[in-house]
Amino acid sequence: MRWKALLLVCAGVVTGISCAGGRADPSRDDATPAELVVRRGEFRGRVVLTGDLQAARSEKITVPRVPSWRTTIRWMAEDGADVVAGAKVLELDGGAFAADIEKKRLSVVKGESEVEQREAEAAVLVAEKESQAEQRRLSVEKARIDAELPQELVSRQKYTENLLALMRAQAEHEKAVEELTAAREASAATVEQAMISLQKAKRDLRDVEEALDTMIVRAPRSGVLVVGEHIRERRKYMVGDSVWVGLGVMEIPDLASMMVKASLSDVDDGKIRVGMAAECTMDSYPDLRFSGTVTDIAAVASEEGGQSLRRSFAVSIALQQTDTARMRPGMSVKVGIETARLANVLLAPRSALDLASDPPRLVLLGGQAPVDAVRVGPCNAAECVIVEGAVEGTKLGMRR
Repeated sequence: MRWKALLLVCAGVVTGISCAGGRADPSRDDATPAELVVRRGEFRGRVVLTGDLQAARSEKITVPRVPSWRTTIRWMAEDGADVVAGAKVLELDGGAFAADIEKKRLSVVKGESEVEQREAEAAVLVAEKESQAEQRRLSVEKARIDAELPQELVSRQKYTENLLALMRAQAEHEKAVEELTAAREASAATVEQAMISLQKAKRDLRDVEEALDTMIVRAPRSGVLVVGEHIRERRKYMVGDSVWVGLGVMEIPDLASMMVKASLSDVDDGKIRVGMAAECTMDSYPDLRFSGTVTDIAAVASEEGGQSLRRSFAVSIALQQTDTARMRPGMSVKVGIETARLANVLLAPRSALDLASDPPRLVLLGGQAPVDAVRVGPCNAAECVIVEGAVEGTKLGMRR
């Protein structure tokens, strides 16, 4: 019985505590809203944009002219690597040319052998024709000696035969000279044709060698290498990607010319303008602040990507100073742009404003009637300027 009595007493105490805890504390709901008041102070309008660092000046590295208009990436230096002028940064696939180069080299060797053979044959042929022409010349000289004998020393018949022999010898000599000239011309033509074939083979080999050499792209100057973004897949280029002549796949930016490219949502159109001051913070170094100025705002909004319905304006921001040791192209940046600054104005928290009603109204503390006909000025993320309809110090409640 004593235990039962003790249990009943404890149950009563617990019930009392529970009931006390379940009762509404009049000051509890009003604790947070009591801190919301209409105050007088300075208003700062601010638009926050997101963007990334880009270089205003850079050395583009493009796919060079190659015999085949399209090729693939065989090797490439890492994104963000420090390179020196002349270092290999990109190698394109030249497998088709490598397989053909041996054939071209054999064609050159064959062409050189052909030229040597044609020159040797021409030399033999010309030498033979020269020997025949010389023999015919000697025959002419001999026949001339016989033909020049006085008629008194030989018979008329012999004299006539000597004259005819001289004429025949001269005709044969002329024919031999013509054959020698023809042999020289034919031999020269044959050798020239072989030389043309050899030059063509050498030119083809040189073209293939130059094509193989152009497959290796070197850095135009020293600096930080930045791999470009694939134009369709919105990612960095990588080994195996198909590329074509003139396509920019890399760049070496001038780190002293860094700027910010940001996006302004189309719903915020008109909130910023060229010349406004900006404060830029890199996500990688949140403790560092860089001052800048809005230098350009695109006239037309463009789609942010793919099939997105969101549209934004491209905004360019020039930095007053750069940090070449930390800043790299592609680093994400948060940009705060001050759009307005008003001194000594009435301010009300947005959480205590019903902006959906027409006109807007304030939510008062403790169930008081809401203030109608409140005229609201510019707003930022936390507060709005109250132009008319409220008194400084008015306590506000939280909008539900």
